[in-house]
Amino acid sequence: APAIVTALDLDLPGANVEKSLLHFLRSKQMLLILDNVEHLPDAVNTVISLAEGAPGMQIMATSRARLNLQGEQLYHVQPLPFQHTQSLEDGLATDAVRLFSQCAQRVNPAFHIDGATLPALLRICQLVEGMPLGLEMAAAQCGWLSLTEIAREIEAHSDFLATDWADVPLRQRSMRAV
Repeated sequence: APAIVTALDLDLPGANVEKSLLHFLRSKQMLLILDNVEHLPDAVNTVISLAEGAPGMQIMATSRARLNLQGEQLYHVQPLPFQHTQSLEDGLATDAVRLFSQCAQRVNPAFHIDGATLPALLRICQLVEGMPLGLEMAAAQCGWLSLTEIAREIEAHSDFLATDWADVPLRQRSMRAV
């Protein structure tokens, strides 16, 4: 509840933040998006309170674990699509290759995919199973490693996919943590 109050930039009276938030939201029509709720111990109770106390509110929550609520509708996020073998034109059109390229160009503006590098990139996509975070972490290595070297490092040890990005929560700094 305090995080929602902060995100909505509310100044609510009273000592009970959740009760004040519910009173404020009771007559509102809104969509509330809660991201990564699996690491918040009281998230389920807050969602229940909001669903019961603010009937005009729709709640979308992302989580790696179910909330186990009766009205919960699950939408499984699939990995980004790619095919193990494809032409350069088809490869450049896939979401996994496009995401990798965008991330790689942040660390190496000269990065580009061609017919010679596409097989190694598709191997990387396969090794990280199309997971966006894995693609981003692998692409971050393009400043000093070739795609073939990145694929070899991922194959050699899974701890290779880690980062020290200061603006990313600890739980998203390595594939092992995820």
